[in-house]
Amino acid sequence: MKGFFKKHPELLILLIVVIAVDIFIVWMWLDDLSATEKSKQAHERIKNDAKAINDSPWRINSENASLAEEELEKWVKSFDELVLAQQGKYQFDIDYKKTDQAATAKRVLKTKIDHLSQQLLKEKDLTGQTKLSFYTYAYENTLLTMKADEIETVFTVLKGLEELIENCVKADVVSVDSVQRPNELIFEEDKSIYTKRYTYVLSVTATSEGLKKLINEIVNNKKFFFEINSLRLEADSQIVSSASDHVPVIKRIGNTQGAAIKQPRGIRGLEEGLDNLIGSGKKEEIDSDEPIIYKDSISPFTQAINKIVISIDWVQFSKE
Repeated sequence: MKGFFKKHPELLILLIVVIAVDIFIVWMWLDDLSATEKSKQAHERIKNDAKAINDSPWRINSENASLAEEELEKWVKSFDELVLAQQGKYQFDIDYKKTDQAATAKRVLKTKIDHLSQQLLKEKDLTGQTKLSFYTYAYENTLLTMKADEIETVFTVLKGLEELIENCVKADVVSVDSVQRPNELIFEEDKSIYTKRYTYVLSVTATSEGLKKLINEIVNNKKFFFEINSLRLEADSQIVSSASDHVPVIKRIGNTQGAAIKQPRGIRGLEEGLDNLIGSGKKEEIDSDEPIIYKDSISPFTQAINKIVISIDWVQFSKE
């Protein structure tokens, strides 16, 4: 056999090639069997899934093909009703009609600003940030050059501010020091939820109790929907006292007038005073039966005055 392949080496090469091809074919066949089995399993899963879907009460058919659209319509309708309900709940009227003359509107506006200013503002002049930031409209001629829609917006903004000032009055704040309107006369609209909002920034002086009342008045307002964006608190020093406020007063025997001896300075001074009395043989003059009298104690946290800067959004609901 060896001699045969030595004489015909090409046959040996052909035999090796045939064996290699056979091995490759067998390997492909085995791999195809494995793939076929996987394919059968996948087909079975798909068939079972299809059966489960067909047997499900949630399958899509001619009866429920538009279910998603119908549910969306229901949600939109419910949301619209909610917005309309909120719009009806927070209705308000302004003291201006588009048929009013600008001069009349200015006179009404000035009267309102004067009234609000006199309630809580510390300063009564007509300059700077006093007059609740409406100075240019109420005391200059800006309003006379504005269109009716713009004047209506001025009175609308004032309406929200009037409510906030009323909240401040109810909360017994010390004063409203300034009002800022960062958006001027612009309401920020969000048409996706049918709302528009306007921002006020109030600088207020109040006690701690007054601040709590003010926050409650704002967030629980029944006529206007207010949201507090931020609150910055600047508290004054809450303890104002000196060392002499806490030095005891010691009386001598026989002091019928109740006059106090010269007050020592601090603990060391008190000790030195006692040593002098004892050293001079006057120890018996100290009345041990009489109580030590202290000055009125200081309550450091009573009615602390705070300066508060509050950013507030007035949210209006409008289905238009």
